Amino acid sequence: MLATAGTLLRGGDWAVEPKLDGWRAIVEVRERVTIHTRTGRDITDQLPDLQALRGALDGRSATFDGELVIGQGLPEDFYRLGPRLAAKRPGEGVMFAAFDLLEVDGESLLREPYRERRRRLDSLLDRGPAWLRIPSFTDDPGTVFAECVRIGLEGIVAKRCSSRYQPGKRSTDWLKAKAPDWSRTHAARRHE
Repeated sequence: MLATAGTLLRGGDWAVEPKLDGWRAIVEVRERVTIHTRTGRDITDQLPDLQALRGALDGRSATFDGELVIGQGLPEDFYRLGPRLAAKRPGEGVMFAAFDLLEVDGESLLREPYRERRRRLDSLLDRGPAWLRIPSFTDDPGTVFAECVRIGLEGIVAKRCSSRYQPGKRSTDWLKAKAPDWSRTHAARRHE
């Protein structure tokens, strides 16, 4: 599911997440952890540290949507990510920042509302050496946006709490707002 550029919303049924700058990834935890970019490229071998996610789930299976980031996930960190993944060897730590749970133990969650997927993500995944959960806030989006801009993040993504997950589709149920300086200086950059 992809976010649509939008404006900050006031009130309503929305949750807000910081927008980290990295590569979008789907991480599947089965007998082995596999990692695919948004374009479907298998980059599992470039991220051996994520294999430990199997043990962290205590034998459970799951499929996560999230962002691969390096450093703090700031726009300037993005440029270190590609070379690190191209090296195909452990090096500077790449983190998987999960923001959605699509499946757990063979049960698809795609038709569940975001609030339920998020609740289950929060109860399933703790922070580990190569992964974390992106925080989700129900505070005023403007306040969260201002704080994200203050610390140098790309912006925010607001998600309608009642929305279902639509694989590969751009939706107005997910709205992204980027910091003005980021938008001007990085508009032409392509993301994996």
